[in-house]
Amino acid sequence: MSKPPTPGPQPIGRDTSDRLSAAKLWLVSTDSPTTCGNMPYLATALYSLVPVVTEAVRDLTTDRYWRLYINSTWIAATDIPDVAPELAHAVWHLLADHPTRADDMGIRPATADHWRRAADATVAEMLAQAAIPSPVPGPAELDLRPGRSAEEYYAVLSGLPTADDTTRPDTADAPAEENTSGGEPEDPT
Repeated sequence: MSKPPTPGPQPIGRDTSDRLSAAKLWLVSTDSPTTCGNMPYLATALYSLVPVVTEAVRDLTTDRYWRLYINSTWIAATDIPDVAPELAHAVWHLLADHPTRADDMGIRPATADHWRRAADATVAEMLAQAAIPSPVPGPAELDLRPGRSAEEYYAVLSGLPTADDTTRPDTADAPAEENTSGGEPEDPT
């Protein structure tokens, strides 16, 4: 037996298009309860997304090529003020260039979850600054110090040493090695 085909892209329907436009407007309007109205770059980013309707995603997501994959069933059933934070979350990953930065960090499937959580933490901070509820945990919920880069959060989450890692021994405080040769210590100069 063959598998059923994975649902591919579908034409964007009028209702989906209207709801997506309303969510974008909700984010960038100066009358919005958010502070995004004073972020002109956000409007440019939101309106640069290329919508692709597909049932292959649960709600919405983007890729590095600025395609916005939308589940039409989800967007039809979700209130605009609840769509907007998801949309802002997705676009801020692109504005922060998280896909390229993940490549630069050498992120692979084995470390992707740590990177996703680290990048999400930085996005959650941006959303909080714009008075947008975050759909993902921020640094406080992950027991991380706020105000760090995704790379710094990734180091902590993945167990890599960080610049301010206090668990590493400081070699300046280590005891000097004993002279076991029986003679006078060598003068290093």
